[in-house]
Amino acid sequence: MKKCIVSVFLICVMLLSACAKNGGSDDNTTPAPGNTTDPVVTNGADVQPDSTKAPTPTEEPDTFEGKTLEFDFNKQYQTIDGFGAAFTWYAERLLRAEDSEGGFDALFNDLKLNILRFKNEYEYNIEDKAENAVTMASYYKEARERAAQYGEKVQVLLCCWSPPAKLKSDNSIDVGSGTLKKDAAGNYCYDEYAAWWTESVKYYRSFGIQIDYVSIQNEVDFAPDDYEGCLFAANETADKASYSKAFLAVYRAFKAEFGDDAPKLIGPETMSCVPTTLKSYMKEALAEEPESMYAYGFHLYVGGTSNSSTMQVSPSSYYDNFSMMPTLLGNNKKWQTEFYIGHGIQTAELINSALTQAEMNAYVYWSGVWADSTANTFESADLIEVNNAREWRTSANYWALRHFSEFIRPGYVRIDAVSGYKELRASAFANEAGNKIAVVIVNRSDEEIDYRLKGKNYTITDSTVYQSVFGDECESADGLYQNLGALGKGNTLTLPGKSVTTIDITGYYGDTEIPVAKPEVIKYDNEVITEFPVSVIPTTDVTVMDTSFEVNTDTNGLSSFGSSKLMYIADGGADGNGCLQVSGRTQDWNGLLLSGGYFEHYGYMLYVSYDVMMEKDTEILSCTSSFDKNGSTYYPEGENRRVVATDLKAGEWKHVEGYMTMYSDMDPGSFKIYWESAGNKDDFWLDNVKVQILYTKPAGVYTD
Repeated sequence: MKKCIVSVFLICVMLLSACAKNGGSDDNTTPAPGNTTDPVVTNGADVQPDSTKAPTPTEEPDTFEGKTLEFDFNKQYQTIDGFGAAFTWYAERLLRAEDSEGGFDALFNDLKLNILRFKNEYEYNIEDKAENAVTMASYYKEARERAAQYGEKVQVLLCCWSPPAKLKSDNSIDVGSGTLKKDAAGNYCYDEYAAWWTESVKYYRSFGIQIDYVSIQNEVDFAPDDYEGCLFAANETADKASYSKAFLAVYRAFKAEFGDDAPKLIGPETMSCVPTTLKSYMKEALAEEPESMYAYGFHLYVGGTSNSSTMQVSPSSYYDNFSMMPTLLGNNKKWQTEFYIGHGIQTAELINSALTQAEMNAYVYWSGVWADSTANTFESADLIEVNNAREWRTSANYWALRHFSEFIRPGYVRIDAVSGYKELRASAFANEAGNKIAVVIVNRSDEEIDYRLKGKNYTITDSTVYQSVFGDECESADGLYQNLGALGKGNTLTLPGKSVTTIDITGYYGDTEIPVAKPEVIKYDNEVITEFPVSVIPTTDVTVMDTSFEVNTDTNGLSSFGSSKLMYIADGGADGNGCLQVSGRTQDWNGLLLSGGYFEHYGYMLYVSYDVMMEKDTEILSCTSSFDKNGSTYYPEGENRRVVATDLKAGEWKHVEGYMTMYSDMDPGSFKIYWESAGNKDDFWLDNVKVQILYTKPAGVYTD
């Protein structure tokens, strides 16, 4: 009998405790340490109002038997800065698409992205210029014009994948194993790095692009082997520069140069979203200059479970790290600046968790536009893909993101929303006046759920419901983002299994209705420049490189390609002096790379001459070239495609010279030259390398 009394007492205590909780979102429960399963929904989320209570004389009986979402405008959390995507590699494809205007409408009228993440390529290949400036300006112009019509300004986040080779410890931008260079005294070049960043911002702004935010380094904690990178440590070491010291150097340089118009800094933009990792990188900077950081920036590749091969992500696996952010990172803003993995239904749940559990202020998707890398897969990594036929298409994640980005506008604040059911994930956001509210509901289950919206002391006067049934794997856009009209009687609706629903609500809090103001169209005085300045075509040939490797600095401009390593040899060259050794090749295409630089006008031909020696007998060593324009790479065609050395004997030098065709319609652009030996991975040595752009036709050479 005693056990029964104790059991009844415990049950009563539990029920009273559950009924007493009335705040927070349905995803804000803190689990036991180490718990990575879905949290049990509390805070009132699984406690339903009594639907059979006796009505007052002025009420109609409440016969609704489904689930209820309750939102409270009076209980507010973080302010939203916005949603965005990166426009980097392949972004120029949309500019050349058959219906480019439709693509930009999809991004900036429908998706309403307000944050554009761009890549800083200033001085990648030539001093004082960036080859991607025109593409960036074109996107900025298209976004700015559309946002202006609904009274908003787009924001630009400029990120660095690598500083120019002259500031890198490995003299290369093509791989990510290097860090900042040291000066002659052995000190890292923080001030030089900050000066380069300052000039970068000034250069891009000269095209009319308003740089609002800067992240000084993308993924400081990761060394990529197939694209640019630069490593920084949380604290300075003998082989890695300090992120905080670089961050503060840029912050101070910006203040001195730009004053109140200085870009705001976001950092450390790690691969990881683990809060302790973020704090470790920013600790020194924030201790010295607390106001230097606008927001913590991070990616989601570390800190949860995801698989890029299958495009699957487990949103619940981020719960521990997300839920710790508000406590460990304090009142600082939080921006998720890159992620792409997940099927549509998973991405929607992940974004919802980021906004409710982590209280993030901005969510920036990775690839806004990309090549059609997954032609037969709607669950692709990119919001929009453009194929070789210049046709663009959306992905499942485009529609998942749109459920948040279209109606949750910059300046909206997240308000309390309790989903009422553990299989639902919900969030609500309101404008300052409270007359516009956006509610997003993710039904993770397979069951269809009858649902009702209920605002605490809030009157809903109008609504529009947009709904997408994604399923576990979505095959096409058919049936996505359906406009279902207004909520049903009593503000009810049906939530299909594995669906995402957005409700655009008009109403008022309290007793006074405030009319929704019409947006004021923004008019800009400054022009966005989408063409490079016209320059005079040279009449004389230009020497890109002419070196005999007499001193170590003669290797400047040359870098390793793939896994290869470069070593300056003081003697043993073709003329008995210095030469360059290329070793460590794990693939036959690994070798030597010369970044030829950026040119407003290409010439007729490339002239290349060099001396080469192989470690072993080799049939052929090839010198080839590629040409880059607006992020796309092209290769020479026709008779003069490479300058090759054949029938090479081990330990013997051989001289080679010849021509490679340039593209007459590639202006402006940049080019690269590669040395590699097909069919083997042996070491080779180069000497007396000369490369020229010929602006006069060489006699007797085929140039078509």
